[in-house]
Amino acid sequence: MHSLSDFVSDIVTIVGIRMADRPVDESHDYGHGKFETISIVIIGIILLVVSFFILRSGVEKIIDQFHGIIPDRPGWYTLYITISSIILKELLYWVTIRKGKKLQSQALIANAWHHRSDSFSSVAALIGIGGALFFGSRWRILDPIAALVVAALIISVAFKLIGNSMKELVETSLDEETEKQILEVIHSVEGVEMSHNLRTRKVGNTFAMDIHILVDGGMSVRDSHEIANEVEQTLQNHYGMEVMICLHIEPKEAGID
Repeated sequence: MHSLSDFVSDIVTIVGIRMADRPVDESHDYGHGKFETISIVIIGIILLVVSFFILRSGVEKIIDQFHGIIPDRPGWYTLYITISSIILKELLYWVTIRKGKKLQSQALIANAWHHRSDSFSSVAALIGIGGALFFGSRWRILDPIAALVVAALIISVAFKLIGNSMKELVETSLDEETEKQILEVIHSVEGVEMSHNLRTRKVGNTFAMDIHILVDGGMSVRDSHEIANEVEQTLQNHYGMEVMICLHIEPKEAGID
């Protein structure tokens, strides 16, 4: 069941990334980046559903064993299948997480953690199967106990994914450290006297920012425009060409000291 949910999350990731990769159009002036964010929320929800079934199954098995209902002894082939699942899922995690970080794709990173959660659940199965095969029937309770631990880990990952994505969907500002860095980048441009009214948010995998910059009031429109262009270029060098920048130029005399 967990592997099946992994397959579903792969489909969600593919659709989300393809939708987010669409260019700006008449109905989406800021692009389609939030489609990828929505796909992360869906993956998080899938993880929560999976963890619920793992949790319920573990609790039911523990209750059954307390009532003297001992699960059947698993076959040896289940041990080999579980070990293969752990190796393959962990390999998928590392391949996906590296590609996600390289492409700065939060959906791929989220899906990588889904692969790892599948690997964790296989570890739980391995503990249960190994206990049942090597230590006898009374140790078969290791399987449901391990399942409870795995469910807790998956829930933790799911809430983190959903929480971060919801912050983006409700237009939460970038963190204080990032905003401080943005101001430092802007003030590094020659001709920028001051700045204020910085507003930021995240759109998919890129940043969007609005800011007022103050320049010498005696400067020509052409020269102030050149400074604005340099500010945009410097921000793009730091945060990527996709960064969305809205600059408002003001004369220093009209600004806030």
